Amino acid sequence: MSASDPRLERLIDRLVQPESGVHAVLLYGSGQSPIRHWMMQLVSMWACKQPTATGPCGECGPCRSENGGVDVQIIEPTSNPPIINLEMITEVDRPVKWEGVPVRRFLRTPPMMSPRKIVAITDFDRANHRASNALLKTLEEPSPYARLVLTTTRISRITRTIRSRCLCVGVPEPLISTGFWSKTIESEAGQECLAELDQILRNAVDAPDGAALRTGDQLRKWALQWQKTMEVSDRAALTDLLQFTGDWLSHTHPERYNLRSAIQESHRLMASAHPTLLLDVLSMELTGSSRS
Repeated sequence: MSASDPRLERLIDRLVQPESGVHAVLLYGSGQSPIRHWMMQLVSMWACKQPTATGPCGECGPCRSENGGVDVQIIEPTSNPPIINLEMITEVDRPVKWEGVPVRRFLRTPPMMSPRKIVAITDFDRANHRASNALLKTLEEPSPYARLVLTTTRISRITRTIRSRCLCVGVPEPLISTGFWSKTIESEAGQECLAELDQILRNAVDAPDGAALRTGDQLRKWALQWQKTMEVSDRAALTDLLQFTGDWLSHTHPERYNLRSAIQESHRLMASAHPTLLLDVLSMELTGSSRS
């Protein structure tokens, strides 16, 4: 597997375990996020007969087959404009132009080579209403061997009912350069901490109203982990958190001046305000709680 995102690597490793209990995953991110890469990593791990902690075994029948073999189906929007139609999800009583096997018929029979049958649907935000409703029935009553992974760059267009039946996983954009952060972090543990902070912040700025408490708790836990990892004081860890958050905002959301102003105000208040209060205020600014 790629070492570009240790968090996603660990997540995929957990998802292939029998006890994971997850049968459907929704991968989302921006147009620059490597969503398809992680989709194929998950598909390959689910299809592999003997996956390892470092990736698919590369030796079993599914690993040697193109796209995971006969037990894997990858569906992409067709026509112009691109769309996911009802006939891609279930059988219909009319002639269709699409030549693939509908999802529900594909999942009706058990796998032939792999331990699971896997369906991957890209750009599911392009599914029409009827297709989305048809897939919902499969998500609600999956076969024990069925696994689904959906992708989107516009998660707001995925219905809440679909999202609620999937494990939703954000795929961050790759860091463009080591200059992204104001400090150069050499250790692998430190880089993993920064990758985790990147994900916390991405989730926060897209979070709905009322998510500030959760974000504040995540930031507090991150600062504590950073303090232990880098062996710095609690005040230094908070200073780094504020600085890194400012770096991140300048890179990902240069238009949101109010957020950068909140960072600057937090720096000013550090000498007199309690760290917990600072993080609570910052969380409210980051999430939808303080948006107009």
